[in-house]
Amino acid sequence: MQDHQRASILGERSFGKGSVQQMIPLPYGGLLKLTTASYHRPSGENIHRSPTMGEEEQWGVQPDTRVEMPPNDAQRKRRYETRAIQIASPIDAENPANRAAYDADPLLKEAVNMLKRKIDPIENKNRATP
Repeated sequence: MQDHQRASILGERSFGKGSVQQMIPLPYGGLLKLTTASYHRPSGENIHRSPTMGEEEQWGVQPDTRVEMPPNDAQRKRRYETRAIQIASPIDAENPANRAAYDADPLLKEAVNMLKRKIDPIENKNRATP
């Protein structure tokens, strides 16, 4: 989606797992784990990060807008708990579960803001000007 300008990606760089592995049973017990393929983006970039690659090299998916995930375990736990409640509840902006999920999720907040800017860029530009 990103390579074809069909979506904006926000968050942090992806993990870099882009290989496909198969487990092959051996005749006398045990398994052989064999890498059989790798994922590539439409641009040709390989998603997989090899153990020798550094942070400055191309691997994974880089977001268009970097938004850091909650930095500690307590914040992450709150985000996942509220998100699970939100998913189980009806889509309703006034629903307290949805509000709690929104408040706990910096990625969701930025995604909503990004959509608002795309929907009405002139109104949002005027709103940003004091």
